[in-house]
Amino acid sequence: MIRRNFIKSTSRLLLTLPLGMSVFDFQKHLGSKDLVVGHNTHQYKVDLWWGALDPLRYPVKDCHEMVLDSKGRIVLLTNHTKNNVIIYNKDGKPVQTWGTEYPGAHGLTLVDEGGEDMLYITDT
Repeated sequence: MIRRNFIKSTSRLLLTLPLGMSVFDFQKHLGSKDLVVGHNTHQYKVDLWWGALDPLRYPVKDCHEMVLDSKGRIVLLTNHTKNNVIIYNKDGKPVQTWGTEYPGAHGLTLVDEGGEDMLYITDT
């Protein structure tokens, strides 16, 4: 239920962006105001610069899955074969990329196997 509300809130946020307005224009439009999404005890401040990477160096064709590993890093799965997996630290900076052989990368599952994070990728 919480995930559904979060998705609804962020979807509304994204739908309010006028067509053709970049993230940079949107941030100028906001000025110094903090943008907060969610409600009650589940409110989140939007950081428009989190994960803003050079698309030539870290291309993302489609983001099919994201998981949080045991170190608090976010693991993103994309079907772009330059780097199928991009691992971000908490500040949104890339710490590792790998994988070039999964053109149909679609599902990502993180499993704790004996205290070690194991990633399972579904390639269609």
